[in-house]
Amino acid sequence: MSAPGKSSRWGSLLSQAVAGVEARLDTILSEEEQSKQASKSSLSPAPAKPPSAPSRSASNSRTNDRLQERLARAVAAKQAHKAESSSTKPTPVTTPRQSVDVASRASSEDIEPASKSTSAQQSPRPSEDVPQRPSQEVQPSTPEPATGEEGDKEGTASTDVPTDETAPLDASILVTETPTATAEPTTNTPDTSPTQSQEERIKQLERELEEARLQQQEETHGYVEQIDALQAKLQYLSRETTDAARKAAQEAPSGSLEKKLAEKDQQIAQLMEEGKNLASTEQKLRTLIKGLRVKITEGEKEVNSVKSSRSKLETELDNLRKRSRRADDLEKYQEELHKRIGQSQKDIDALRSEVAARDKTISDLRSQLQKAKDDAKAVTAKINDEALEKERQRVKELEEDIAALQVEKNLITDRAKLRENELKEKAERAAERARVVEVEMKAELQIMESKLEAMRMRAEETSSGAIGDSQAKLLRQVETLQTQYSIASENWQGIEATLLARITNLEKERDEALQRESEMRKKAREAALRARRQEEELEETKTKLPTFQEDVKSYQVQLESLKKRAEEAEAALAAARADFEKQKASWKEEKAESRDQDRRGAWLEDLPGSTFKSNSRPASPLLSAPQRTLSSDLLGLASLSNKLRKHSATSSNGDPAERFSSRRPSAQPPSRPSIQATMSGLPSAGLFSPTSETVPTPSTNAADRDEAFEGVERSSSPHQIVQDMVSVSTVAAGPSVQLVERMSAAIRRLESEKVATREELARISNQRDEARAEIVTLMRELESNKAAARRLTELEAEVAEVNERYETTLELLGEKSELVEELRADVDDVKAMYRDLVERTVK
Repeated sequence: MSAPGKSSRWGSLLSQAVAGVEARLDTILSEEEQSKQASKSSLSPAPAKPPSAPSRSASNSRTNDRLQERLARAVAAKQAHKAESSSTKPTPVTTPRQSVDVASRASSEDIEPASKSTSAQQSPRPSEDVPQRPSQEVQPSTPEPATGEEGDKEGTASTDVPTDETAPLDASILVTETPTATAEPTTNTPDTSPTQSQEERIKQLERELEEARLQQQEETHGYVEQIDALQAKLQYLSRETTDAARKAAQEAPSGSLEKKLAEKDQQIAQLMEEGKNLASTEQKLRTLIKGLRVKITEGEKEVNSVKSSRSKLETELDNLRKRSRRADDLEKYQEELHKRIGQSQKDIDALRSEVAARDKTISDLRSQLQKAKDDAKAVTAKINDEALEKERQRVKELEEDIAALQVEKNLITDRAKLRENELKEKAERAAERARVVEVEMKAELQIMESKLEAMRMRAEETSSGAIGDSQAKLLRQVETLQTQYSIASENWQGIEATLLARITNLEKERDEALQRESEMRKKAREAALRARRQEEELEETKTKLPTFQEDVKSYQVQLESLKKRAEEAEAALAAARADFEKQKASWKEEKAESRDQDRRGAWLEDLPGSTFKSNSRPASPLLSAPQRTLSSDLLGLASLSNKLRKHSATSSNGDPAERFSSRRPSAQPPSRPSIQATMSGLPSAGLFSPTSETVPTPSTNAADRDEAFEGVERSSSPHQIVQDMVSVSTVAAGPSVQLVERMSAAIRRLESEKVATREELARISNQRDEARAEIVTLMRELESNKAAARRLTELEAEVAEVNERYETTLELLGEKSELVEELRADVDDVKAMYRDLVERTVK
């Protein structure tokens, strides 16, 4: 009882599936009829429009219903077969894809024939399909709307035209354009619109190729998913049917109807497995058929190309006939062209000579720059030599100062010895006086002792005479004399001690005075040396300042002039190159135009004007550029340095050195040579000639300062030192205070001048740094210009590479389009295979 229930359940499932498939087929057939009517209406009014891409919404809606479409076509083919069996004439199926579908089906049924009527009916279909393909390839501007498999294939082929199919397309375009060329041979204007239209066509083809790729990917994904689902369903159904048939055959009694049905179901499952095997063999045979179809399409393409080449040859023959008639005009034009070529060659030679002259000027400028650098090195070497000479002079002056200081030292030692002798004489006199006083006191003491002895004698005499009163008086006198003697001796000791203390104090004061005097002399010498060094540094800096300023200014002016000349030379060279390129391009254009005119045969009506006359280049700016001298530029710096020096001179005129210069007579020459004498050794070059008049200004100020300082030095002459020593010895008040005041005033003045010179040096160093910064910026700009030129060459190379890549991408695009066609053919084969499988299962 279980077997009939299972078979009835299986029958109900099959009936439900068939009903759903029939309903789906009805809806799909109605949609196909509507799409076919729409395609007919769109094809009739605009047959020459460019190919339009298929709509994405239709393709997306179609991807989900491919199996149902196949089933619908199979059912429609069956119905058509039944209708055609009753009538003699075959009626076509309503779908526009029947040519490909029936052809594929006929190929599969030829391999495994099922019925003679179907093969007889489907035999003329491939003959209809053969002329349809070249018509679509020759005229790709009228594609059918994508309603089925072949419609999708042809629509995408028309929209995604590869590069290898552009040749027959261009051939067809040339075939259609040749009558217009023959009808209008007089128009010879160069047409740039075909290139633009080709670029637009290429862009449109690229966009359409991308859309076709996306659509193909979506369709392939959908096909793969549906195929996998169908395979899984078929395997599952076959397994279920085989299992159910086996179970039913096992459970059913022998000879019963249920067992027979179960055996039939098992046979059906086995037939489905055999159908799978046959499908694999059929797929192999379909690949062979696909290769044959590709060969047929290639043969058709070759036939079309031969036809287009034949039409081209006919048009070229017409053009050659017209050229033969106009040979005389050609010869005249060739003569004129030869003349123009000779003129252009002359212009090119002139440009080359100008370029050579500019290169020579650039080399001259470089040599001048090198010469300027060598001159700068020579000037620096000369300045170093002058500095060495100044150092030698300074060493000589220091040796002279050392000799003067030696003389002063000898004088000081002599004066100290004299003072020591005087003090010794004074001490000896005081000692003699003390000795005299001592001798006098000793004499007085002896007299008093003699008197005492006499008084004692008298006392004794009186005592012997018993005169007591007189003895007492004499004793009293003796006591008084003794007390007076002790007082006198004490007084003498006090006087001697005071004299000795005075002697020691005088000796200490002498030593202290000598020490102070030596310290003051040392300080004075150190101050004088410091002042002299500072003055020498100031003089050196002041002597070097104008030279440095002149050097910086001259170098700046030279560098600016050289840069200007280099820029002018580069600009002229660029202009010459641009003119040369223009003339070369115009010559090439004329040559190309002449070639095109030779090809087309319509070049005599519209001769181009003489382009070489309009390209007459103006004179080079290098020849008319004024050669600027450096003297006018250097005069400005000289006037500025004069102002600075005048300012410093006026600030130093009110110094206390005038008092020293007014005090002493200017009999002695200055201890140091003037800066004008040192500056006279400089080379009187043309670059430094404008500033030669401004050099002696610091020498006068330096001479004034030398005189002021010489007043200080002469105030410390030996005669003055002796006078100071005499005053010190007489007054005993230490060294002279006036000398210290003078030295301190001179040191203050020198420090103030040193600060002023430092400020001037800071200003000059700032100006020098600014000039260096300007030079660095100019050098950087020049380097940036050179880098831009190098970048331009690199960009040109990159543009060439991009063009090569563009050509390779076009080739790859053609290959990809061929792959797309092959994949579509494979998909069509798979569709046909599964359609046959479904038909067999339905049967």
